[in-house]
Amino acid sequence: MKIQLLQKEIWLQNRKYVVLTPAFHTKDIFGCEFDKDMFMIFGNQQSLQYLACILLLGTDHRDKIIYLTNMETDLPIHLHRFSHTKKNNELVFLLNIPL
Repeated sequence: MKIQLLQKEIWLQNRKYVVLTPAFHTKDIFGCEFDKDMFMIFGNQQSLQYLACILLLGTDHRDKIIYLTNMETDLPIHLHRFSHTKKNNELVFLLNIPL
């Protein structure tokens, strides 16, 4: 499986961050807030395999931010019961965790 990521540098409050964004479509990944500050990620098998690969890649690049833009802004009807809102949440992984 080949995964391509786009790298972009951004500056926030005089600090440089490197943001990685997948080059493939993430329209089949959905982030639901089912309870206060508790989230679930849904997707089909291929999209969840891509997500697992991205997280594995993140273990080698712990100083990066991974940003998954979602093509779909609304949740599919079958996911409404898992979420407080009908909106799809974008996913941002901050991997700057000390060992």
